[in-house]
Amino acid sequence: ELFPNNNEWNFDVAVSDDRTNVLVIDDRPRWEFRYLRNLFDSRDKSVHLQYVLMHPDTLEGAPPLPEIPASASRKFGESEATRLPATPAEWRKFDVIILGDIPPGLIGEELWGTIRDCVQQRGAMLVLIAGPSHMPHAFTNETARSLIPVEYENTAGEIITGPEPAYRLMLTAA
Repeated sequence: ELFPNNNEWNFDVAVSDDRTNVLVIDDRPRWEFRYLRNLFDSRDKSVHLQYVLMHPDTLEGAPPLPEIPASASRKFGESEATRLPATPAEWRKFDVIILGDIPPGLIGEELWGTIRDCVQQRGAMLVLIAGPSHMPHAFTNETARSLIPVEYENTAGEIITGPEPAYRLMLTAA
């Protein structure tokens, strides 16, 4: 041991029972969304999850889902919401905001400003999960682009598509 004085380091630790308020927003129930929902909703009791799917899987003929805005004030365990947080104050209650492959028209200029304020003024963590349909290549909003840590060219279509045309599975005679 050449330097024994680097074996100890005194520092203060603050222990809290507070839960981390996490908001996950995605367009459809993609693999990434399902993974995060399952991880935070049932396994980690230190996370208070709220999630919103803009186009959830539904059964034909099923009644419409009730209007439930995401809110960090909702009871723990009531994770599923059908609408984005209703006010800027509700947005500011989230410690982490995770945006999946959402359409650019879903979040307008005013809402991007609220998200920017949550990140810059409150210190919320913004996580962007790229996807084949919209994120980030379809976003033209300057506030959104200022929050995305890469430079890119805008495109209108999907980035990743299957190489084959549509097909139908059929049983063979065997």
